[in-house]
Amino acid sequence: GHSINSDLKVLKIKHPHWNIRDTAKYFTKQYGNTPSLKRLVNDFLELGFQTGEHSSVQDAQATMKIYTMHKKTWEKEIKNAMQKSGKIGGVVVSQKSLKYKKKSSD
Repeated sequence: GHSINSDLKVLKIKHPHWNIRDTAKYFTKQYGNTPSLKRLVNDFLELGFQTGEHSSVQDAQATMKIYTMHKKTWEKEIKNAMQKSGKIGGVVVSQKSLKYKKKSSD
């Protein structure tokens, strides 16, 4: 989402912070501040956006498009940060537990 924490708070939903992908927070370093969704759409998608009445559906679609554009790098950065800290959501994990293993069929 984009600035999703306030939405979750209003809906009284508690979601593990390590599973949240917030475009507002992810691009803060790059922009030097929290960029608006409109700015991100303009910079990455080059679409006409928020020209008429506000649409939460249009916001969600744009946010997902931006996320999927950056998903590979974003998820790699998160995985590296978790491995470096040795934690996932406050739980200490080993390097071995972060690797996915294919189950053999019987």
